[in-house]
Amino acid sequence: MIKRLFTNVSLLLFVITGCLFAWYRYQYNAIVPTYQKKLSVMADDRLQEINVYLNQQEKNAVQLSQESVVIDMLTSNTSEQQALPDLLFLHKEVMGFKNIMVIDAQAQVRFSTTQKNLVGENISKHTDSSFGKSYERAMMTLTNDFSQFNFNELLQEPALFITIPIIHHKKFIGALSYQLDQEKMYLITNQYIGLGKTGEVVLARKEGDSAVFLSATRNDPDLAFKKTPLFTHHVIDIDEAILGKQGSGKAIDYRGEKVVSVWKFIPKLDWGMVVKIDQAEIFESVGILYFLFLLFCLLFLGSLLPDLYFFYPVIKRKYSQINAMPPFTYIPSFAKNPFFILFILFLGLTVHIIMKCERKKSSTLEKAKQQAITITTKNAEGIESALEKIMFTAGAIADDFRTNYLKKDDITTRITRDAAENNMITDISVLFSPYSYDGETEVHVLSAAQHNLEELSDQINSRNIFKTKWYTQALEKGSAWIINSTEDSQKKNGQTAIYARSILDADNKPVAVVAITFLLSTIIHATEYNNVGQTGYSIIMNPDGAFIFHPITALVKNETTLLQYAQSQGNEELAVIAQKMMERKPLLDSYTAHATKERFWIYTYPIKINNWMVGSIFSEEEVDLSSKTIRHYYFWILIFATITMLLFGAFLCTCALFSLTWYAIAANGILLFALAISWRTIQKTTTSNRGTATIIADQSRLNQFLNDLKEEADRKHEAPPIIIPCGILLYSLSIIDADYISISGYLWNKYDIKLHGDIQKGIDLPQASKLTFGQPLISQSGDTETITISVQGSLFQEQNYAQYPFDQQHTRIILEHRDIEKNIILTPDLSAYKKISPESTPGLDKEFSLPGFTIEQAFFEYHKIDHNANFGFKEYGKVTDHFQLVYNAIMTRNLLNPFVLYVLPLLVILFSLFSTLLVAGAKTEPLSILGGYTGLFFALVVLQRSLREQHPAGTTLYMEYAFFYTYVTIIFLIIHTILMYYYKRWEHYQKNSLYLLRILFWPFQLISWLITTLIVFY
Repeated sequence: MIKRLFTNVSLLLFVITGCLFAWYRYQYNAIVPTYQKKLSVMADDRLQEINVYLNQQEKNAVQLSQESVVIDMLTSNTSEQQALPDLLFLHKEVMGFKNIMVIDAQAQVRFSTTQKNLVGENISKHTDSSFGKSYERAMMTLTNDFSQFNFNELLQEPALFITIPIIHHKKFIGALSYQLDQEKMYLITNQYIGLGKTGEVVLARKEGDSAVFLSATRNDPDLAFKKTPLFTHHVIDIDEAILGKQGSGKAIDYRGEKVVSVWKFIPKLDWGMVVKIDQAEIFESVGILYFLFLLFCLLFLGSLLPDLYFFYPVIKRKYSQINAMPPFTYIPSFAKNPFFILFILFLGLTVHIIMKCERKKSSTLEKAKQQAITITTKNAEGIESALEKIMFTAGAIADDFRTNYLKKDDITTRITRDAAENNMITDISVLFSPYSYDGETEVHVLSAAQHNLEELSDQINSRNIFKTKWYTQALEKGSAWIINSTEDSQKKNGQTAIYARSILDADNKPVAVVAITFLLSTIIHATEYNNVGQTGYSIIMNPDGAFIFHPITALVKNETTLLQYAQSQGNEELAVIAQKMMERKPLLDSYTAHATKERFWIYTYPIKINNWMVGSIFSEEEVDLSSKTIRHYYFWILIFATITMLLFGAFLCTCALFSLTWYAIAANGILLFALAISWRTIQKTTTSNRGTATIIADQSRLNQFLNDLKEEADRKHEAPPIIIPCGILLYSLSIIDADYISISGYLWNKYDIKLHGDIQKGIDLPQASKLTFGQPLISQSGDTETITISVQGSLFQEQNYAQYPFDQQHTRIILEHRDIEKNIILTPDLSAYKKISPESTPGLDKEFSLPGFTIEQAFFEYHKIDHNANFGFKEYGKVTDHFQLVYNAIMTRNLLNPFVLYVLPLLVILFSLFSTLLVAGAKTEPLSILGGYTGLFFALVVLQRSLREQHPAGTTLYMEYAFFYTYVTIIFLIIHTILMYYYKRWEHYQKNSLYLLRILFWPFQLISWLITTLIVFY
């Protein structure tokens, strides 16, 4: 009866599990196509509604342009000006336009309904605006034109126009610009019925190599006019849409989230439209099915255990019969052993997961290398293209001099025009050799920067000017590229360089040199970020290997070469790389930083026209698999390897090579070793969760962040943020309790005396509960004023002890400028620190130490926030107020203290329990045994209470699980003692229970700890 009951239960659970699995797979495979069809219908409806709206608005605009009052306004200056406003008043509600402008054939606004009076404004002066470009296209093609939708400088608002050319008697007399009300299109796209909680419609257009979003969305109300790069390695749905493609499927959206989306193209506007919903939402129902499947699968496997017990004799008999039948008789007996088969299976799984992990690591690094190669090559091509334009300009001037195309009176006009046409060029100078210009004057310098011809022989020492590098090298080599020193080129726009080329006469003799001075900032800005890893950066070097650009500005200022830098660091690997670079060939190599022992990769690519070198440097650790992913792989390797060794031991045990007792001892050793390996893995792969924060580890990363802020300000048409450098140096830091830390050290910030006179000076720490500031120390150097102040006090800092003793404490000190009303962004004063990498712990005193912890990293980051209040300031919340500068210190706990205080006493308790179990026998007095268990129980309670008082937490501490398993062990031992006393006639239990308990005591503890460790830290 009992056998049949368990058999039926197992069969029922098997059927339910199979049905759940089949239903889960069906739903999983069908849900995406189902949503694709659903979203396609929505997208088609939205697209049709938008096209209907645009066609109707275009029809309205054409109808309006043909009205007689509009034509009369353009053909006659004496027409009644009030007639058109009256007409528009009647039609506005029906047509739904936002503004109407009438422009004549001379591009002058004759009529406008805009709030800003544009009458008399000449549109030809605004050809850079979408409004002006639309008018030009309509005038040239004589067809209706839809403008780009962007911020219009004339109207000071986002605007979209339909420009209708007006033809009268076969002659173009002007155009009507019809401004659409984009809010009506947003009403079409912002319909979320059927799109769940995360579904939305996204609109964007292509601008260069970027996608520009055109409206706020459900998930990002601030998305309008933000840019995102095109052609990334992910399948970005909006990229497909704006490139004119139509399709559907799984993709990545602008947030980096996995979505199911449908993308469409709107030809009239050259817009892309995406209708999408998050995969996490649509798979939520499938997740419930998966959970039920796993639950019933576990129940089914559990139900097999009693079946195995009841039917073991039958299974054993059938197994023997099968082994006695050919061809199984020819198979060696050890190969038919179930433990051997399982051993081979799990050995294969272990090897497979190891190979998969190594392949994943290798492919990730290879992708990073390829990304560095692609970015560097692209940067080099961009620089080369910009330099070729400089060369072409100089060559054209030299050729025109050679052929006498340029006359004396035309020279200044020509070079001034050439300088104005290229925004990189700051000056074009032509220096003639003595008396070669007009035969009378020793020195002639023509400069576009002067905007006229000057005879400078009285002002310039000819002996010095003819000794300049650019002049002498141009005469000697025909051309030269010269990097101006930072002192010589500290102009308003930054560092400059010179390209000089000799000018030859009819006899091919040099008579002059043309020198073009151009900005390096344009080149540097385009190449300084490589986006390989969080701290990856680019470098530019001249033919001698000296840095033209490097995040460490001192290297550029001192004209340090890469070889000199490597020698100063004592890095032989980098020195060898620097020497290889002199071969002027693409080079990919790696080296180890001596300070941090971190492996870096460098790729350099030569620019052929002047032998400059462009390079990218990134950390191998940053582009490697994330610590969490590596830990997952290592845990699975550990699981399979541990099971493999246990199965191999079981196989040897069944072969009678050793007894069950010795197998239990070996299994304990295997489990203890696995537990130690898991702890070591946790220590090596524990990193703080940095979320979406921006880590500032070098100047290039800071520059990138500030440039992004400036672009954000431009997008919102607000003033750029005020930059205030600041720094921190801590002499002591201690954890007071679970909610507070205390600090002591110095804070400082720097102000420009001329620009920051109206700013209330000082730094606040918003987390402070008690804070004492010392007397400010003010120093001045040039136009920079530095205010340094000592600080002591306590800060609110909630500590997380859930993973104790393998917890990693992350101290975050928020720095905020005192004048919160102004648009101020604090920046780390990188120049004040000798080293800024996180591993060198900038901001901590050299003698800094925290008892019980090891400081792993210290760094600055920008953390994005969203305040719920404006603090009473009307203008608060623009651009930079969404970011806080945070100083971070990441600390790893030393394991010696926890081991001595808690682990060692716990092991003593366990050994005491095991010893009691060893000496206890069937005839031992039960009260004496229970007394020992009770005493150890109270010792365990006191130890756990001490742990809780020392490390209070709202969750269960990792170490506490060991206490719980010890409690369970004590309960089982007490129950065993009672059963031994009351059921003395239960011979089977009396004979076997003690042996089994002694065998299973330590495996139970170790397996429980190991499984808990893998679950908690996975």
